[in-house]
Amino acid sequence: MKINKYISLTFWLPLLVACQNNPETKEQEVFNSSNNIILTADQIAAAQISWGALEKKHLTETFQCTGVVDVPPESTANITAPIGAFVKETHFYPGDYVKKGTKLATLQHPELIKMQQQFLELQSQHRFLDQEYERQKQLRSGDASSLKQFQEVENSWQITQASLASIKAQLELMGINTANISANKLISSLDILAPISGYITQNNLSIGKYMDPNQVMYQMIDKTHMHLELKVYEKDILKVKIGQKLDFTFPGSGDKSYQGEIVLIGQQVDPHERIILVHAHPEADYDFLRPGVYINATVYSSEEQNWALPKSAIIQEGGATYGFIKTSEGFIKTPIKIGASSGDWVSLIELSPEQQSSTWVQSGAYYIAASQSTEE
Repeated sequence: MKINKYISLTFWLPLLVACQNNPETKEQEVFNSSNNIILTADQIAAAQISWGALEKKHLTETFQCTGVVDVPPESTANITAPIGAFVKETHFYPGDYVKKGTKLATLQHPELIKMQQQFLELQSQHRFLDQEYERQKQLRSGDASSLKQFQEVENSWQITQASLASIKAQLELMGINTANISANKLISSLDILAPISGYITQNNLSIGKYMDPNQVMYQMIDKTHMHLELKVYEKDILKVKIGQKLDFTFPGSGDKSYQGEIVLIGQQVDPHERIILVHAHPEADYDFLRPGVYINATVYSSEEQNWALPKSAIIQEGGATYGFIKTSEGFIKTPIKIGASSGDWVSLIELSPEQQSSTWVQSGAYYIAASQSTEE
């Protein structure tokens, strides 16, 4: 019995050592060679299946968003009448470019003349009361005037001073220089000047039309500082960083894309759309763009060096992603996790050391997968 035990041990020991030292056995343990897909040399050649070691690639992760071309608030202007008045002249049409200070229209109304008349009357009254106030102040200091009389003059002087300041401010807000107003020189019409340089986008005027102060006469826009107002969904918020580059297209741009850079990131999520606003600047002065144009953007959120495979080496099956490892016996379908993609390459993440050093199929993955389905 003892001799049998020794013989048995002597028989099995070399086999155990051989299994431990055999690389094919180790490979089978790591990759489960029972899933090997075996193809003939003719099949491999016909399907143009190739394999090789994994490569590390610089791949950039991207995400998509939409937005519009816009301009900052100071680059738009809604021009209204400072006073209810009739249109005497109008000069420009949508599409016209005008410089700041250009006369856009002329308004007129009898109320304008009445306000100047009121200003001149108050100005004259204030001069008289100013002299009377100084005279009463001197008389009061010598007890030559009653306190009541002095206070009445002082009160009238203060009221007139306030009224004069008010009417003067109103006229100057209309663009009328009150220093040029006199009894022989009243301004009968009011010129409306362009507050910014830019393009006319809307003209609501016609000769003889009455314009209330709350009605917009002209709309203007300055395209000098156009930007991209992007809507980024909250699932991508953590990917957004200032300085990231982007490509954008718009209706009519065809296959051509244009470049930009993120410069500002909104800090509040819209409760209805679940987005944040992201402000980006075009890389160049694309003068052909128009505010309000709808755009699609691709934002490059990160760039890392990772193990990568060509897209032709990867298949999707049952909601999972697979690649194929080449072994001495055939091909093993292996679950993988993918990361960023760029061009024809996709990065692989969370690979084990054995997988990193393995030989992977580089092309023809779908043919191998189809062969496996046929065998099953």
